[in-house]
Amino acid sequence: MYGGLMNLSPRISSPFTTILLIDDNDKDRTYYAERIRIGIPDCIVLEAKDGRSGLALYRSQRIDCIITEVYLPDMSGYELLIDARTPDKGLDLSLFDTVTLDLDYAGPWDSFRVYLKNFDKRYSKPGDVNTLKYNKIEVAIQPGHNVVELNFADFGVAEWWVTQYKIRPGLSTTEFGNITELEIQTGTRAPVGNYYFHVHRIALHGRLISRAAWYGGLLATWAALLGFYLAYRIFRLRKDLEQRRLSQAAALRLAQYAEESARRDYLTKLLNRSGIIEMYHPMAMNRRTDASFAVMMLDVDHFKLVNDRFGHMAGDEVLAGIAEVLRQNTRSNDIVGRWGGEEFLLICMIADQEAAMHIADKVRAGIEEHDFGRVGQVTGSLGVYCCSGPMDALEQLVSYADAALYAAKEQGRNRVIMYQPFMREAA
Repeated sequence: MYGGLMNLSPRISSPFTTILLIDDNDKDRTYYAERIRIGIPDCIVLEAKDGRSGLALYRSQRIDCIITEVYLPDMSGYELLIDARTPDKGLDLSLFDTVTLDLDYAGPWDSFRVYLKNFDKRYSKPGDVNTLKYNKIEVAIQPGHNVVELNFADFGVAEWWVTQYKIRPGLSTTEFGNITELEIQTGTRAPVGNYYFHVHRIALHGRLISRAAWYGGLLATWAALLGFYLAYRIFRLRKDLEQRRLSQAAALRLAQYAEESARRDYLTKLLNRSGIIEMYHPMAMNRRTDASFAVMMLDVDHFKLVNDRFGHMAGDEVLAGIAEVLRQNTRSNDIVGRWGGEEFLLICMIADQEAAMHIADKVRAGIEEHDFGRVGQVTGSLGVYCCSGPMDALEQLVSYADAALYAAKEQGRNRVIMYQPFMREAA
């Protein structure tokens, strides 16, 4: 019985050039070979007497058509070759979990075996099917229609294969990475007889990625999320630290501004009395014992008349103008401030009394020449006290300068008077 019907008549045309004929009956095989040659005179007919020799011819020759008997000698089951021409190239089934066989069965035995044969160059030889790894499972079967689901985890490696080829332990476990053949055979110790397998469908079920890749991807995802979280936390911490630094800097600036404001006069922006006293002590402590300095007291002449005639707003403008003159005519290391009301105090290091008088008169002239707007010309009187050696308390020095200022007022205002000892009684 052959696997297909043939109706060959002499001299018919055919697209096939090489035909493989497999039959274990020599007489039948010779008869059909001659009929083919008569019907297709330009073809080549190759003959094989059993399944294995026919398979060998198929792998070694270019075959266009195969005519075979349904029952092949030396073939004890149903075998599916993934690619018969390249037997070392198969399918990677490592991502699958189960395989389902939909088949009809008839036979005198109640089990059958399934082999998934894997090629690996570490133990397999191309062309030698026996060196393929035999991943094996045996399951029960009933006559008739069967749908059998096989779990890849239930497969094992055939012991005879491990023993015969002396496979080391590391290679004796199941592998499904390069399956080149799927074979269905009768069960272990099955009796001789007629067995019928009709396979309708073979279905593979599994995952898109392997379990190891899944867990690896999951681990990588967790690692990425953890890295992202840590990066986010670091970013937030840096931002918080920067915000804290900015807040501290702002608080420091605010504190410095508050501290500076506490020793500054709001109207003139010069030092107030507290600021003058605070700045005086470091100057007194750090100056050389042989250095001279001067204390100058300035009073705006007839300031009450300015307020009475032009109002207190104009008076404030005059005081701000006086402060501007002082800033323009003093040095950065001099102490300049508003002592109170319309009185201003200047403390500076000098070489001698002449230098002190020069500075004081420069301030006086600057006030006289300054434009005070609608108020017109404004003048000021200054009392100067100079000393060297140990410095007295600031209050005492101011009293000396104030005595000289009193003398300037007595002598007609808009002038500079140096303190003299006889002025103590007037102070």
